[in-house]
Amino acid sequence: MHGDERLSYQALEYQANQLSHYLIEQGVSADMPVGVAFERGNTMLVAMLAVLKAGGAFLPLDPAYPNERLSFMLEDSGVDLLLTDSTLTAQVPCPNSIKSVYLDQQIMGSYSTDVPDVEFHQQQLAYLIYTSGSTGKPKGVALTHAGLSMHVQTIGERYGMTPDDVELHFASISFDGAVERWAVPLAFGSRLVIRDQALWSAEKTCDVLVQEGVTIACFPPSYVGPLLDWISYSKPNLKVRSWTLGGEAFTRETYDRLQQVLKPQRIINGYGPTETVVTPMIWEAYAETELSSAYAPIGTAVGERRLYILDPQLNRVPLGMSGELYIGAEVGLARGYHGRADLTAERFLPDPYGAAGERMYRTGDLVRWRDDGVMEYLGRIDQQIKIRGFRVELGEIESKLQLLSGAEHCAVVAHEAPGGKRLVGYLQQTDKAQITEFNEDVLLQRLAADLPDYMVPATLVVLAKLPLTPAGKIDRQNLLAPNWNELDDASYIAPEGETEVLLSQLWKTLLGV
Repeated sequence: MHGDERLSYQALEYQANQLSHYLIEQGVSADMPVGVAFERGNTMLVAMLAVLKAGGAFLPLDPAYPNERLSFMLEDSGVDLLLTDSTLTAQVPCPNSIKSVYLDQQIMGSYSTDVPDVEFHQQQLAYLIYTSGSTGKPKGVALTHAGLSMHVQTIGERYGMTPDDVELHFASISFDGAVERWAVPLAFGSRLVIRDQALWSAEKTCDVLVQEGVTIACFPPSYVGPLLDWISYSKPNLKVRSWTLGGEAFTRETYDRLQQVLKPQRIINGYGPTETVVTPMIWEAYAETELSSAYAPIGTAVGERRLYILDPQLNRVPLGMSGELYIGAEVGLARGYHGRADLTAERFLPDPYGAAGERMYRTGDLVRWRDDGVMEYLGRIDQQIKIRGFRVELGEIESKLQLLSGAEHCAVVAHEAPGGKRLVGYLQQTDKAQITEFNEDVLLQRLAADLPDYMVPATLVVLAKLPLTPAGKIDRQNLLAPNWNELDDASYIAPEGETEVLLSQLWKTLLGV
């Protein structure tokens, strides 16, 4: 359901079948990508199901995304057909080479409501999801029917989904987690409530949770803060039995607030790169579960997936030691990157610990096994930088900063500065009193007690809110560098004596300042 528009399973099936027959008539067939661009609602769901039933692969396009990004996704994916509404022509730029079908102007009543007679194979393309690329251009991840089917079944069982459940669908449709959170409820006969295109306020979200009797709720951690504030204030009678957070780091402060405010039956931390079919790992916590680390663990495998922590030579590391996470599976991996054989070969490797022909995906995430058999996320391998000749893992600094500061969210960025790169820590604090009481010197001293001096940020910046990407993750590129001249002037102590003056001149010459 969306708003006042309610759709039964039978009506959803009939509408999707009718549209699928139309798509087959338009030439949609196996492995053919079809763009799907609608504002959030029932039509969005009908369109994606219809593309699957016709044998094609849907490419979900969020109209709220920037035009340049949408244009790139349409061109790079090679779609020939775009399903959309006539009201979105300005938001979703479609070149003349792509046929646009405006469903608000189409009448499908003459098409059969029967399931189309289409054959499928396991490795057939089901959908394309575009994720951020290191070159600045998004890359398309090609997901299969076998991977989606396996994941929907196994994650639904882990959630304990039943026809009595009601799930609020919240994530952007271009985010891979959104696919899981509509496919799973439908596969298990649950009721699905779709939020509006415009992001709801915490008050509106809370009202819907109560009015619709929502039992399964999934949010990005960055949205949960305001929601918990409102719930703490209004004390609504919620029926939510399971709260899932995913898409970005789940901090201990957020976890503690969830436990304090909601006293939930269960909390789930969902982890996974798009390339491994949404959430190949989850961590489940209950009312009595304590969290002592800075971030929630990423848990254990979902379904028939294999988890390896390996060193650069692909050897397993000892228990408790950190290494890079590789995920192996027979069907729980993407086919690869659309049109990027080079990148596919770089990230999807032969699995030396699996059966012949099986693959594993190199996540780029630094992790370790805990003594209790749960995996802990430590940061990104590609967040490693060199500071003063030392290789530094930014995620390790962020974890320590999070633990010591108690901030809602933290990020550490290496900015260019006079004399070379310098680290800057960013903290999100929405409590104005906490911001007022913030003592940078004390916190830096506490960091220095736990970290080498080259890993201690040069300065800390407190923000009311850290910038986020469209996917809801911290946007580090928009965390601007401080004014180094002002900082250096504020901490400058003039050299005294002949020796200090000489050393000062030598360092100025060496550093070019």
